[in-house]
Amino acid sequence: MKKLTTICLISALLLTGCNDTQETIEEPIPDGPIVEVDERTDEEKELAMIQSCINDYNEDHIEEREEYFQMELPKLPIGVERLPEVASLNDLKSEQPDANSNKRFIGVQELENGIEAVYSITKPTGAMFWINGTLEIRIDPTKVQENNPAFESTRKLIEGLNEHAVDSLNYLYGINVELGETEVEPGYYEVRSMGSFHPKSIDDLKAYAEKVYTKDFLQTHYYPTSFESATPIYKMIGKKLCCVETALAPQMTRKLCPNYIVNVQDNGDEILVDVLSSIMDQVQPKIYRIVLVKTSNGYRFPMSI
Repeated sequence: MKKLTTICLISALLLTGCNDTQETIEEPIPDGPIVEVDERTDEEKELAMIQSCINDYNEDHIEEREEYFQMELPKLPIGVERLPEVASLNDLKSEQPDANSNKRFIGVQELENGIEAVYSITKPTGAMFWINGTLEIRIDPTKVQENNPAFESTRKLIEGLNEHAVDSLNYLYGINVELGETEVEPGYYEVRSMGSFHPKSIDDLKAYAEKVYTKDFLQTHYYPTSFESATPIYKMIGKKLCCVETALAPQMTRKLCPNYIVNVQDNGDEILVDVLSSIMDQVQPKIYRIVLVKTSNGYRFPMSI
């Protein structure tokens, strides 16, 4: 009997020991999300970013990116439908970033007729290009024929509109407006002049601006603040055009060089113009896109330039 009891106890102990060895210890659950380490080199990340930029253009995602980032992205130059694919950074010509720049990488891609696409990256992340990258479309100004006779009519059109392009928008915000010394109504003074322009009514102001810009653009971006809000910049008090005093600084725009037109595309209802600009009378290589919209009163800018 004792022998049988001993055998049972040993068996029980052995079974208990076996159960203990079969128990598994669970790994602790981390408090935060599991972050995967990106083991790509900086060069591989830069390449992926540039490829995403090229894909945005070639797959027609630019409008979507502009809406998402709330910024205007460069247009492909007239005559260029797609950006060439890049399989390696060696496909690009490398440029050394300026010592005072935060750019880490600059790669230049040859397009057509001397035009180049310049990809600049401030931080190689391998993610979407536009977060840490910029694209510039440029051409050596010496390769652009000054006052090209083929673009003469377009040049004259731009010069005519550009003459009052800045002033007309400044005036709508009450900038550079000469006012009377006495309030006509609390906060409002009679408009004396705007340079050589002497408007007598809100309609005069609108007509001046609409000689340069489309009515749709002005109605969307300027007229509500200038004339239609509860506290407008301008209002008629009796028969006097009156304006509030403003501390706003004059709007600055790039100085276009319509005598350096790179290319023109007439689509009937609008004319697309690729043109250069200048800084301190020095023509710059960056290409800007101007759009001229055909209206019943002639061509107009559909946006500020």
